[in-house]
Amino acid sequence: MRHPWLLLSIPLGIVSAPVAARGQEGARASETPVVGSPEDVAGRERDASESDDTARDIAEVALYLPRNVVDLLFITTGAATGLLDDEQVVPRLKDTFYSENHEIGVFPTAFVETGFSPNIGARMIASIDNFASTLRAGYGGPDTTVVESRLRLTGGHPTPTVLSLEWLQDRRTNLGFVGLGPSPEDDPRNQFRPGTTFRSGSYRERRQRVILGLGVRAAPDLELMFSNSIKARHVDDAPDAGAAGLSDVFEDQSIPGAGETTRMTYTEAALRVDTRVSRGAPATGAMVEAYSGLYNGMREDDADAFGAGARWAAYIPVYRVTNILSPRIAIDTIMPLGNAPLPFNDYLTGSDFRGFDGRRDKVAMVASIDYRWTVMKFIAARVFGDATNVAPDVPSLALEHARYAWGFGFDLHSSSTQLGRVAAAFSEGDVRLFFSLGVAPSGFGDRQHR
Repeated sequence: MRHPWLLLSIPLGIVSAPVAARGQEGARASETPVVGSPEDVAGRERDASESDDTARDIAEVALYLPRNVVDLLFITTGAATGLLDDEQVVPRLKDTFYSENHEIGVFPTAFVETGFSPNIGARMIASIDNFASTLRAGYGGPDTTVVESRLRLTGGHPTPTVLSLEWLQDRRTNLGFVGLGPSPEDDPRNQFRPGTTFRSGSYRERRQRVILGLGVRAAPDLELMFSNSIKARHVDDAPDAGAAGLSDVFEDQSIPGAGETTRMTYTEAALRVDTRVSRGAPATGAMVEAYSGLYNGMREDDADAFGAGARWAAYIPVYRVTNILSPRIAIDTIMPLGNAPLPFNDYLTGSDFRGFDGRRDKVAMVASIDYRWTVMKFIAARVFGDATNVAPDVPSLALEHARYAWGFGFDLHSSSTQLGRVAAAFSEGDVRLFFSLGVAPSGFGDRQHR
């Protein structure tokens, strides 16, 4: 079995072996000796790297980063597990990270993103027949921790079905709230404390969440998804925030839910049509999704709300089928019900926006365009551009206060999903960096995991 990093770093040697073998068989028939070297296989004698081969030197420089990223992903991270399970490659790594019967594996994980503390930990995976479970723990400091467990049961007859149960407990700090509306400083719903010079309040959030989900593939390209979650959150000022703490920047009446614990259930039904043959590698097709959900406060003073939204994406081949241009648009809405005020962090933000924003309101929209192409097996590069805006209602959405971002990066993927990414996004004069290994992506348009 070939090792993928050999395919990346010395492809000529890998390709030459089977070709040379065929050449030697022909040599015995013609009594002409054949040497199995890359130079002979190429059909003419030349050095492996010629001194004036400028194009090759440029290609080596361009591929330096993706090659080393792939080496890191394969050898040292939990991202390899998807390739081990889906592609059946790198058996040596599976022997290293899995138990003797290959049913239980333990992998390191890493997550780094600007605006959040680095988080490192480990993930344990158990898979027996149609049952799988995972337990992940991560640590980024006393106020940045996560413990997550997932159980999944699958069935293929008569209809492909997935039943999942998830539990999460985490603490996040240095989160920011800039206010409601497309222009928070001018929106009367935001009441800044007299004398403050800050326009963003820093807060800490402690969460506990349980999600029960059922997914059914009713047709080859049609998925039906039903889910219910119970979530408890406590929000207070971020430690060491000083005068930039949430309660020091905003008046209490303009930040409902701050300084207390809120409890809510969310029930959602979603329909998705996705014609792509692969969710990992660049592939052609189209995706349309629509959903609606109901938020229910678990106590009398907790808020109720109704949510709905839709997203659309096209995956268009450019020049070849592994070069994909993908325009996408997503819109989400939430409508408070009853008299209880909606917690400030339940208002919507452009969750698919890859730049800096943070504004929230009852309607959020993100439009983006990605160009993604295959660099080598299991890795793809992308360049992208995003635009986002929020508003109190759909007619108020406008370009006047839209925020923009652009960037580039690399994705590691299996045949079925993305496993890791390295990317940089530029927006509002700032740079946002993404680096994740062995952490499952939340998915385009995901709501339950926000």
